[in-house]
Amino acid sequence: MKSFATKNRNRFNDMKSTITLCLLLLCSSVFGQSRTVEALDSFVLDFTKKLKRDKISNIIIYKSYSSESTTQVNTADYDCSDEFWSNPSYVMWQDRKMTYLTRFDMCHRYTQITIDDHGFWQDFQKHEKQLKAEELKDFEFISEEKDTLSYVSAHGTFKEFTYLGRKQQIKKTVGLMVLSETTAQGEKNINYDYNSNSRTMVVIRKLDAIIAENERLLKVAKSITTHPTK
Repeated sequence: MKSFATKNRNRFNDMKSTITLCLLLLCSSVFGQSRTVEALDSFVLDFTKKLKRDKISNIIIYKSYSSESTTQVNTADYDCSDEFWSNPSYVMWQDRKMTYLTRFDMCHRYTQITIDDHGFWQDFQKHEKQLKAEELKDFEFISEEKDTLSYVSAHGTFKEFTYLGRKQQIKKTVGLMVLSETTAQGEKNINYDYNSNSRTMVVIRKLDAIIAENERLLKVAKSITTHPTK
């Protein structure tokens, strides 16, 4: 009996050791990944601080991401052979009436390029007060009982821009759920027109168009920094 109990106790201890090791590996992996994402954001922030020190007053930081991918693969475990593999951040700024764009991802910061902003800054500044005050509305629908109900979720896909101006900062984060016209069950978003026609979405659509137009040029531009998050 003593031998049997000892064997069971040893098995139990082995199981505890295995579980503990798995938990440690999991925590280490998640911690390492989250630090990498934070480091990328910090690297972008440092770059914009340098622009501010150079007296640049019109700066936009823009990114699109999903809640499931905010924790990304650590560059230490990735060879970065695919230059466009991670969720990128873009920085666009104006200096002496010229507009510049660069890109940051988990592996590189790309050389800045000069772009045509298609009147972006003029339009942005014209509606700056409206943008700062504007808030998009939740996805709301009318139930069969005539009640107004909301879909609110922290999960999904988001687009975010931060404007760093001379006197103020404007940050907008938009969950794409609020831009859905209907749900899979057929509930109609009563705020769809308001949200899709908002000034915030005008800015986001313009940023998407500018990036789409210049992505190829960014891709062929020589990467000037490798592994910025290390």
